[in-house]
Amino acid sequence: MLVQWLGLLLLFSCFFTDASAEPKAVIWTKANPDRVEKMFRKGTVTVIDSTREREKLAAEEWDPRRRDALFDKVGLAEMVKDWDQLDRDLLIVNVGEHSLQELSPLYPQFSSETLQVLKREISGEKSR
Repeated sequence: MLVQWLGLLLLFSCFFTDASAEPKAVIWTKANPDRVEKMFRKGTVTVIDSTREREKLAAEEWDPRRRDALFDKVGLAEMVKDWDQLDRDLLIVNVGEHSLQELSPLYPQFSSETLQVLKREISGEKSR
């Protein structure tokens, strides 16, 4: 009898667990993101519309020559000359999206003033 009660308790605990304890997943889809999101418990997934994201990236795309010209303008060309293309792109993306407090540990080789100037230039470039 005790085993049956434990089995029922285990069964119910599977259905009534706290949703915040579940891992959050990211799903990329070309389909309707709202419909895909409805298939999962609220708050357990983040659904990203890949078509919209691709269009957004194309609008914000940094051509390597444009990116390197920006590094030259702010005095970082020499510091990033040995970096590969992905690392240079990530620097642009990270500086554009994160605060200076978040960037300092990621890029300790740059002073906060240099990161501030780069951040200002990137926001100016995006507005053009």
